[in-house]
Amino acid sequence: PIAVSRPWSAEEFPLLAQWLEDNQRPLALALAASQRAEFYEPIVCGSDPIYTCPLPATTAARRAARALVARAMLCVERGDFDAAWRDLIASHRLARLVPRGGGLVSAIAGSFIEKLACRADHACAGRAPPNLLQTGRMLDDLRRLPPLPSFADRLDFVERLAYLDIVIAGAQAGPDAFDDKG
Repeated sequence: PIAVSRPWSAEEFPLLAQWLEDNQRPLALALAASQRAEFYEPIVCGSDPIYTCPLPATTAARRAARALVARAMLCVERGDFDAAWRDLIASHRLARLVPRGGGLVSAIAGSFIEKLACRADHACAGRAPPNLLQTGRMLDDLRRLPPLPSFADRLDFVERLAYLDIVIAGAQAGPDAFDDKG
């Protein structure tokens, strides 16, 4: 948690610094993904109830955002504010994309990513105040971001389907549909 909440050095967390270095290609994919216009995560459950389905893309995006923020904090410590901002604005974009992929869990993940990015913005600005040109670019980047998707929209779509799935399971199998014995 420290590495995403304040600037840090490679000497302070050498294993994390090495991990970030070793994972440049996956982080480049996360940066590219943040530029996408849409995010879609199919809900594949087989015969399991929809509310038990894993959301691997949402989980991966959340982890990628944490790695981007950690790298941004390392960049701030090194004095590379432009590289730090590249990773932070990508995290803000991921926060807006992830909720489009699913229900309430995805919306919560998007909120988590946005909160993480906002805290990191604050930590960066406090440690390495940007110059006037950088500040203007940052404001422009933030203004161009679409609003965060609403929780109500997520509840209205995927969570409604999950509720219907529960009702159908209960109607078909009775109370045994919710028995956790296997």
